[in-house]
This record gives sequence, structure tokens and C-alpha cells, in this order.
Amino acid sequence: MEELLGKVDIAYDKDNIIICYFEDLDFKVSDVVMSLSDDLGMAFSAYKLPKLYTKDNKFLSLYNLYNKYLPNMNGFFSTSDLINEALSKDINDAKELKGLILNKILDDPMNEVLIRGMFDNDLNVLKTSKSIYMHRNTINNKINNIEKETNLNISKFKDAVSLYILLNIK
Repeated sequence: MEELLGKVDIAYDKDNIIICYFEDLDFKVSDVVMSLSDDLGMAFSAYKLPKLYTKDNKFLSLYNLYNKYLPNMNGFFSTSDLINEALSKDINDAKELKGLILNKILDDPMNEVLIRGMFDNDLNVLKTSKSIYMHRNTINNKINNIEKETNLNISKFKDAVSLYILLNIK
């Protein structure tokens, strides 16, 4: 698996094999997971996780939330899938997700300005750069950093909505 997905963590939960990977890949992981499940006759689940910066291992908390909101599902799960399910069912779990996912992002106040600016300007980088007085390349660099930290790509609608709503949870 490491040859295929790079740095991975593999865990076992009852009859499931859980694969957590952290790097961007040039192929769709969902296709690979489905093929592995079919070929080997085993249930695989793959999660692309945000970076977790806590002293205690918050992977288990995140995994438990996946199990709570996306139970008995094999396949590929994105961070935005989890956020959307938690938001629709339990605001307290969504608040916990905010702390886990936006941990380092909120350390830089310009990230929040950028995210809000992107929404105010229909996710248009050029309009955003003019409205928040930030160079277009700086915005693109910050967007890439936000994606690396949170696994949410603000230029994809589903991820952008999840990020924006998560940001607005009090």
C-alpha cells in the first residue's frame, strides 16, 4: 500500500481494513479502493485526512465520527462528506470537527479573510485579490496551503461550502 499511496496508516476495525493517506495522488483513490475490495473480497475504506496537530492522537476521534455519520459504508470518504453529514445531524460534532480540521488554519487571520473573500467574490481568485488587497499568487499559495492542511479545496464547490460553513460555526 505504501508503494501505491505513499505514507499511509493502516488500521483494522472488526472486518474492515482502514487506509488513511495524507498525500495528493495522480489517480482516483476511490477506484483503487473499490478494485481492491472486489479483487480481494475484503472491505476496504480509504480516508484522505486533514493534518491533525494535537499531542494526543485525534485520529480515533475523527474515525469515530466517520463511523457515526457514514456507517457500514465501504469505499472512499472525503472530509467534506463527513462535515456535511455532521452539520446536518449534530452541531456539537460539527464543532469538534472545526477544532480538528481548522486547527492551524485559524492561527493565521488572513486565511479567514481569504476564505470569506473567496465566497464574497463567487470563488473568483482575481476578484478576491482586488477586494482583499492581496496578490493573486499569494492567494493561490494560501489556497494550496489550506488544502494541504484541511484536505478541503476551496476551488471545488462541495469542499468550499463545507469549509465556509465550518468556519462559521460558533
